[in-house]
Amino acid sequence: MLTKFKATCAAVVTTLAFTAPVHSDPGEVTKYLMNEPATVFDLGLIRLEYFLTSYYPPLGSTLYDSRNDRLTIRKAFDEVSSSDIAEQTCKDWLERVRKIGAVDPLSGMVEPPFENSVYSNFFKHISQRNDDAPEDYLKKFDEIIHLKCNHLLDDGTILSIGAPLLGGSFVISRL
Repeated sequence: MLTKFKATCAAVVTTLAFTAPVHSDPGEVTKYLMNEPATVFDLGLIRLEYFLTSYYPPLGSTLYDSRNDRLTIRKAFDEVSSSDIAEQTCKDWLERVRKIGAVDPLSGMVEPPFENSVYSNFFKHISQRNDDAPEDYLKKFDEIIHLKCNHLLDDGTILSIGAPLLGGSFVISRL
Protein backbone atom coordinates (compact mmCIF):
# COMPACT_ATOMS: atom_id res chain seq x y z
CA MET A 1 0.00 0.00 0.00
CA LEU A 2 2.84 2.36 0.92
CA THR A 3 4.65 1.50 -2.32
CA LYS A 4 1.59 2.39 -4.36
CA PHE A 5 1.32 5.72 -2.52
CA LYS A 6 5.02 6.46 -3.18
CA ALA A 7 4.58 5.64 -6.86
CA THR A 8 1.57 7.95 -7.14
CA CYS A 9 3.42 10.78 -5.39
CA ALA A 10 6.43 10.31 -7.65
CA ALA A 11 4.19 10.47 -10.72
CA VAL A 12 2.55 13.69 -9.47
CA VAL A 13 5.91 15.33 -8.66
CA THR A 14 7.35 14.34 -12.05
CA THR A 15 4.28 15.69 -13.85
CA LEU A 16 4.46 18.99 -11.98
CA ALA A 17 8.21 19.33 -12.54
CA PHE A 18 8.02 18.93 -16.30
CA THR A 19 4.92 20.97 -17.00
CA ALA A 20 4.91 24.71 -17.02
CA PRO A 21 1.90 26.98 -17.10
CA VAL A 22 0.61 27.28 -20.64
CA HIS A 23 0.01 30.78 -21.98
CA SER A 24 -1.70 31.28 -25.27
CA ASP A 25 -2.48 34.43 -27.21
CA PRO A 26 -5.77 34.77 -29.07
CA GLY A 27 -5.69 33.10 -32.46
CA GLU A 28 -5.85 34.88 -35.80
CA VAL A 29 -9.64 34.72 -36.10
CA THR A 30 -10.19 35.85 -32.52
CA LYS A 31 -7.81 38.80 -32.98
CA TYR A 32 -9.63 39.79 -36.17
CA LEU A 33 -13.03 39.68 -34.46
CA MET A 34 -11.73 41.58 -31.44
CA ASN A 35 -10.54 44.41 -33.71
CA GLU A 36 -13.72 44.68 -35.81
CA PRO A 37 -16.06 47.44 -34.66
CA ALA A 38 -19.66 46.67 -33.86
CA THR A 39 -22.03 48.71 -36.00
CA VAL A 40 -25.35 50.26 -35.02
CA PHE A 41 -26.88 47.59 -37.28
CA ASP A 42 -25.15 44.79 -35.33
CA LEU A 43 -26.28 46.25 -32.03
CA GLY A 44 -29.79 46.80 -33.41
CA LEU A 45 -30.09 43.14 -34.38
CA ILE A 46 -28.98 42.09 -30.91
CA ARG A 47 -31.39 44.52 -29.22
CA LEU A 48 -34.29 43.44 -31.43
CA GLU A 49 -33.59 39.74 -30.92
CA TYR A 50 -33.44 40.25 -27.16
CA PHE A 51 -36.70 42.22 -27.22
CA LEU A 52 -38.50 39.54 -29.25
CA THR A 53 -37.30 36.62 -27.14
CA SER A 54 -37.90 38.41 -23.81
CA TYR A 55 -41.65 38.62 -24.39
CA TYR A 56 -43.83 35.86 -23.02
CA PRO A 57 -44.66 34.02 -25.04
CA PRO A 58 -41.70 34.94 -27.22
CA LEU A 59 -42.64 36.96 -30.29
CA GLY A 60 -40.12 35.23 -32.53
CA SER A 61 -36.61 35.68 -33.83
CA THR A 62 -34.84 37.69 -36.52
CA LEU A 63 -33.21 36.87 -39.82
CA TYR A 64 -31.48 39.40 -42.07
CA ASP A 65 -31.17 38.65 -45.80
CA SER A 66 -28.43 40.93 -47.17
CA ARG A 67 -29.12 40.00 -50.81
CA ASN A 68 -32.64 41.36 -50.62
CA ASP A 69 -32.06 43.85 -47.80
CA ARG A 70 -34.87 42.30 -45.79
CA LEU A 71 -35.12 41.90 -42.04
CA THR A 72 -37.62 39.22 -41.10
CA ILE A 73 -39.26 38.75 -37.74
CA ARG A 74 -40.28 35.12 -37.82
CA LYS A 75 -42.19 32.66 -35.71
CA ALA A 76 -42.62 28.91 -36.09
CA PHE A 77 -45.52 27.16 -34.39
CA ASP A 78 -44.73 23.50 -33.84
CA GLU A 79 -48.22 22.41 -32.78
CA VAL A 80 -50.02 20.42 -35.43
CA SER A 81 -53.34 22.05 -36.38
CA SER A 82 -55.95 22.15 -39.07
CA SER A 83 -55.49 24.70 -41.82
CA ASP A 84 -58.17 27.03 -40.39
CA ILE A 85 -56.71 27.04 -36.89
CA ALA A 86 -53.14 27.47 -38.19
CA GLU A 87 -54.19 30.39 -40.40
CA GLN A 88 -55.97 32.11 -37.52
CA THR A 89 -53.01 31.50 -35.18
CA CYS A 90 -50.63 33.11 -37.69
CA LYS A 91 -52.96 36.04 -38.33
CA ASP A 92 -53.29 36.59 -34.57
CA TRP A 93 -49.49 36.53 -34.29
CA LEU A 94 -49.14 39.06 -37.13
CA GLU A 95 -51.63 41.34 -35.38
CA ARG A 96 -49.83 40.98 -32.03
CA VAL A 97 -46.41 41.74 -33.50
CA ARG A 98 -47.76 44.79 -35.30
CA LYS A 99 -49.54 46.09 -32.19
CA ILE A 100 -46.47 45.68 -30.00
CA GLY A 101 -44.44 47.43 -32.70
CA ALA A 102 -46.84 50.45 -32.66
CA VAL A 103 -48.27 49.55 -36.06
CA ASP A 104 -52.04 49.52 -36.53
CA PRO A 105 -52.93 45.96 -37.63
CA LEU A 106 -55.77 47.09 -39.91
CA SER A 107 -54.21 50.05 -41.70
CA GLY A 108 -50.62 48.85 -41.48
CA MET A 109 -49.52 52.38 -40.58
CA VAL A 110 -47.37 53.46 -37.65
CA GLU A 111 -49.68 54.67 -34.90
CA PRO A 112 -49.47 58.33 -33.83
CA PRO A 113 -47.66 59.91 -32.05
CA PHE A 114 -44.87 57.59 -33.25
CA GLU A 115 -42.99 58.33 -36.45
CA ASN A 116 -41.58 54.84 -36.86
CA SER A 117 -42.09 51.40 -35.35
CA VAL A 118 -40.76 50.25 -32.00
CA TYR A 119 -38.64 47.74 -33.90
CA SER A 120 -36.71 50.28 -35.98
CA ASN A 121 -35.92 52.25 -32.81
CA PHE A 122 -33.47 49.50 -31.87
CA PHE A 123 -31.34 50.60 -34.85
CA LYS A 124 -30.34 54.03 -33.62
CA HIS A 125 -27.80 55.49 -31.26
CA ILE A 126 -29.10 55.49 -27.72
CA SER A 127 -27.46 58.50 -26.15
CA GLN A 128 -26.31 60.69 -28.99
CA ARG A 129 -27.68 62.40 -32.04
CA ASN A 130 -26.42 61.33 -35.40
CA ASP A 131 -26.61 64.34 -37.70
CA ASP A 132 -25.04 62.31 -40.52
CA ALA A 133 -27.93 59.84 -40.63
CA PRO A 134 -30.12 59.92 -43.75
CA GLU A 135 -33.37 61.80 -43.33
CA ASP A 136 -36.16 59.62 -41.93
CA TYR A 137 -33.91 56.57 -42.00
CA LEU A 138 -35.91 54.80 -39.28
CA LYS A 139 -39.14 55.24 -41.27
CA LYS A 140 -37.35 53.84 -44.32
CA PHE A 141 -35.94 51.00 -42.22
CA ASP A 142 -39.50 49.98 -41.28
CA GLU A 143 -40.07 49.28 -44.98
CA ILE A 144 -37.53 46.43 -45.03
CA ILE A 145 -39.02 44.69 -41.98
CA HIS A 146 -41.20 41.69 -42.84
CA LEU A 147 -43.11 39.23 -40.72
CA LYS A 148 -43.27 35.50 -41.36
CA CYS A 149 -45.25 32.83 -39.56
CA ASN A 150 -44.94 29.08 -40.19
CA HIS A 151 -47.36 26.55 -38.71
CA LEU A 152 -47.41 22.74 -39.00
CA LEU A 153 -50.60 21.33 -40.49
CA ASP A 154 -52.26 18.01 -39.74
CA ASP A 155 -51.64 16.82 -43.32
CA GLY A 156 -47.83 17.12 -42.85
CA THR A 157 -47.42 20.39 -44.76
CA ILE A 158 -46.56 23.83 -43.42
CA LEU A 159 -48.76 26.88 -43.68
CA SER A 160 -46.67 30.01 -44.19
CA ILE A 161 -47.99 33.56 -43.93
CA GLY A 162 -45.72 36.47 -44.79
CA ALA A 163 -46.41 40.18 -44.61
CA PRO A 164 -44.53 43.45 -44.56
CA LEU A 165 -44.55 45.15 -41.16
CA LEU A 166 -46.19 48.17 -42.77
CA GLY A 167 -49.24 47.68 -44.93
CA GLY A 168 -52.25 45.46 -44.58
CA SER A 169 -51.46 42.77 -47.16
CA PHE A 170 -50.14 39.28 -46.55
CA VAL A 171 -49.33 36.17 -48.59
CA ILE A 172 -50.45 32.68 -47.61
CA SER A 173 -48.65 29.65 -48.99
CA ARG A 174 -48.23 25.95 -48.26
CA LEU A 175 -44.84 24.33 -48.12
